[in-house]
Amino acid sequence: KVVDTVKQIMDSSAEPPVIIVMSDHGHRHDMLDRREPLRSLFMAYTPGHPGLFPSDVSPVNVLTRFLNAYHRTALPLSPESGYFVDGRFLRTLGPLAMDPVP
Repeated sequence: KVVDTVKQIMDSSAEPPVIIVMSDHGHRHDMLDRREPLRSLFMAYTPGHPGLFPSDVSPVNVLTRFLNAYHRTALPLSPESGYFVDGRFLRTLGPLAMDPVP
């Protein structure tokens, strides 16, 4: 359905559209593994801006990179660590939290 939807958008656009498809982070198995939430689906079609997103893109800078490229802004990128939630805080949430972090 995603591929069909993207194809329909591209086929019906008068000019090449920017298309960004992202999944959420899904289930986290190891809350302390900083790389795990970055292993999610990310696809982008960015006409006129090849290579706009690095191969290890994370959600923290997607909008900033888009705005800087297509609207000629000069917004600073956030540190990638800004996307990471340190799972150790889960210990403070009590019995409804996810599996306790050692």
